[in-house]
Amino acid sequence: TYNVFSDDHLEYSGLSRQFLFRRLEPYTLYTLMLEACNAAGCTHSPPQPVWTDEAPPVSQMAPVIQAVNATNVELSWLQPINPNGKIIRYEVIHRHTEETVTGHRATTEDEKIVFTEYNTESNTFTYNDKSLQPWTRYEYKIRTWNAAGYTDSSWTAAKTSQTAPKSLAVPNLSVVSANPHKILISWTPPAQPNGILQSYRLLKNDVLYPFSFDAATLSYVDEDLLPYTVYSYAVVACTMGGCSTSEPAAIRTLEAAPALVDPPSLQAVSATQVSASWAPPQIQNGDITKYILKLGNEEYYPGKSLQMLVSNLQPFTQYDFALVACTAGGCTSSTSRSVMTMEAPPLNMEAPRLLVMGSESIEITWKLPNKPNGKITSYDLRRDGMLVYSGLETRYLDFTLMPGMEYSYTVTANNSQGSITSPSARIKTNPSAPSGMLPPRLQAWSSSEILVAWDPPIKVNGDIRNYTVSIHKPGETEKKTFDFDASHVSFLRRSYIVGQLQPYTRYEVQLRACTELGCASSEWASGQTLEAPPAAQPAPLIDVQTAAGFQSTASILWAGPKQPNGRILYYELYRRRAAQAHVNLDLSLVYNGSSTSFKDDKLLPYTEYEYQVGIKAI
Repeated sequence: TYNVFSDDHLEYSGLSRQFLFRRLEPYTLYTLMLEACNAAGCTHSPPQPVWTDEAPPVSQMAPVIQAVNATNVELSWLQPINPNGKIIRYEVIHRHTEETVTGHRATTEDEKIVFTEYNTESNTFTYNDKSLQPWTRYEYKIRTWNAAGYTDSSWTAAKTSQTAPKSLAVPNLSVVSANPHKILISWTPPAQPNGILQSYRLLKNDVLYPFSFDAATLSYVDEDLLPYTVYSYAVVACTMGGCSTSEPAAIRTLEAAPALVDPPSLQAVSATQVSASWAPPQIQNGDITKYILKLGNEEYYPGKSLQMLVSNLQPFTQYDFALVACTAGGCTSSTSRSVMTMEAPPLNMEAPRLLVMGSESIEITWKLPNKPNGKITSYDLRRDGMLVYSGLETRYLDFTLMPGMEYSYTVTANNSQGSITSPSARIKTNPSAPSGMLPPRLQAWSSSEILVAWDPPIKVNGDIRNYTVSIHKPGETEKKTFDFDASHVSFLRRSYIVGQLQPYTRYEVQLRACTELGCASSEWASGQTLEAPPAAQPAPLIDVQTAAGFQSTASILWAGPKQPNGRILYYELYRRRAAQAHVNLDLSLVYNGSSTSFKDDKLLPYTEYEYQVGIKAI
């Protein structure tokens, strides 16, 4: 048989040459010995030491809390009951639970290795966890490692104590309803309360308020403050562990309206400009944001300047100015002060009013200029540019005028700085019958037309209502007349072409002009129409005489045209042989002269001839 002994304990006996040991302890030294036996007896091998392999540790005890304050937790631990190998390190792991300001839990699982111990020879180990959050629940466990793995202990809890809060923001300051005497202070809880908040307090200009606020109060209205004054506020937050103070915040109370605003100093610099200047209010109650210069309902804005030139004013006018000074808190007005602008030339002189008193007189009246811009020293009245009156009266009667004549009047108003002339006013005196009608001017326009042109009467004495042109031959009583009223184009042109006349004939023309009160006629003017081609020439008379032999001679006689239409210059006699055809081009001039007879001796015997008389006039 074979016998296997472990630490002198028989573990196996049999003929097999292998044996598997079971239920051994990890990382334990075992001493084995083999014994072989036969019938003669037994012999054994030398002892052989054997170590089992390591296994993960078992039964690591939870750490023990030794000491706790607001930011530190000190703990200790022992090695595991069954290390099952060589411990190579210990790891301290923690997690924490944060609490709200009111103390309610809000667990945040965040396991973190905060410490590793490599010196594992000792039996007892310690660690001090620092820089922790106050008023926070921390849990710790130990993780023990050997070459085969690790094991974790159970959790041990510790809660840090309270301390003064941290990260307290500066308070928020704001005005209340635009009231310069109130400030709203509001704040937020500290980002790190470090405990349960018990109360808040306020520091005003580094002086602690005598009262406090509970943890639920986050605002306060401070009243009865001075306007336009800087105030500083800080918040104090307290827990059972202490108090902390925020950085101060500063605010200036709202501004109020200025007080004791003096009226501006005024000086007229021209007829339309006034220079105003002023000093800042004695009590400003804030930063002056603007000045307003008031003139009745008008306002001028010089900004923050202490002077202003006001333009576009009316000359020689009294103005009352007041100064308004403004801050962000309101405006205050001064009493008013008066100034008179300088004189300027007058403006807006209306045209005079005219009234016809008869055919030779006109009454002229006028008014003061709409803008005299000073004291009027005199008026100048002009008729058609000629001065007829100068003085301070506003009425004038103009005599010795022409009847039916239009006159233009202007009035000039004068003051110390200049003058203004009104627009002209026009009016006509009452009309009368015209006189001094000149004969018309005649010009032969054609053989049947004469151009008649004329001028108005020398003395029109009113509005011409119509012109009448009369024309006739000398020695004849019958005449033609042509009337032209104001709507006719010949009335405006003062000319007319008389047609349907006889050529080269003398005519007499008379012109008449009429107004409402009568007419005036001119002397007769004489003119002649132009010449025209003659008309109605009678055929010539022919007498043929035969001389000795066969030579014939024709005597041709003719009379002048029935309508010469001008002065006859000469006659032309044409001859041609008669032919059966309608057209015979064998036409020759046989005579050219002023005589009314001609003998033609260049004829052929027994031949029929035709003669024609032509006339040449101017």
